[in-house]
Amino acid sequence: MASSLILLSASDLAGQWTLQQDEAPAICHLELRDSEVAEASGYDLGGDTACLTRWLPSEPRAWRPTPAGIALLERGGLTLMLLGRQGEGDYRVQKGDGGQLVLRRATP
Repeated sequence: MASSLILLSASDLAGQWTLQQDEAPAICHLELRDSEVAEASGYDLGGDTACLTRWLPSEPRAWRPTPAGIALLERGGLTLMLLGRQGEGDYRVQKGDGGQLVLRRATP
C-alpha cells in the first residue's frame, strides 16, 4: 500500500526546537515562527541561528515545511539544509562525515 507524505503547516511546526549533532553537548536553540518572510519564501527563524554556522555555509534566516521535512533557508530562499521527518517532532539529516544532525521539538 502506498503512503503519502504529509505537509504540515507552519503553525503546526511553530515553537521551540533544538538542533545538535548526534548526542554532542553543543545544542542550538531555535524558534520556528509562523510569520512569513517574503524574500525567503518561508517563515521567520529565530533563536540562536548563528550557532548553525558550524554546519552551514551561512546563517539561515527562514524555514519552510516540505512534504519530506523542514528546510532551513538563506535570506534569498535557497535551501541550506533539508531535515527529513523521522517521527513526531524528530527531524534528521546525515552529514558527509557520517555524523547526523537532529532537530527536535523542545520539551517544556
